[in-house]
Amino acid sequence: MRGLLLVVGVVLSFVPSVVPIQSPPVGEPRPPAGPRASEPPTHVSLKDRPWSSSEQYPEALRRVYRYKALIGGRRPGVIPQSDVLMGMLELAPGATYPAHRHPSPELYYVMSGTAQWTVDEETFTAGPGTAIYHPPNTRHRMVNTGDEVLRTVYMWWAPGGDREVIKMPSELLESVPEQPAKARFEEP
Repeated sequence: MRGLLLVVGVVLSFVPSVVPIQSPPVGEPRPPAGPRASEPPTHVSLKDRPWSSSEQYPEALRRVYRYKALIGGRRPGVIPQSDVLMGMLELAPGATYPAHRHPSPELYYVMSGTAQWTVDEETFTAGPGTAIYHPPNTRHRMVNTGDEVLRTVYMWWAPGGDREVIKMPSELLESVPEQPAKARFEEP
């Protein structure tokens, strides 16, 4: 968990402040603490979020990877944020997430499992505690080389405040390979 907090802290240092913190003027009463019904959530639990997969991807890929969005985007129940997307992504044992790219920079932090990870021309083994950076439009792929689910935290952000890049989809750069029989998540 400390590793995850460190990664989030590092990423947020790249993201411009979106909402300035304002204190009431001296002598003015402070508003009551806690969210109001009309205010967006200040926290969300992974256990309360549904698993998703990107509809733009072929069915063969959607069966072997899934994610839970926590921050950003327009999904109900997430912490609203237009400059950051963050959540957990899982890749089934033996599965391949084929080479792809997208305009937004991206970070991954491996929580558990092991993968052969490729970023541009570099391929390496990524295990628990590994942080991986994908610059904008950089080819990247991952292959779960272990017998357990690869669990990662992902984060996209809007470099220089350019929120349009966060809205742009990923582009697959290779076909989805035949996936092993064990590489499959059950339908929710």
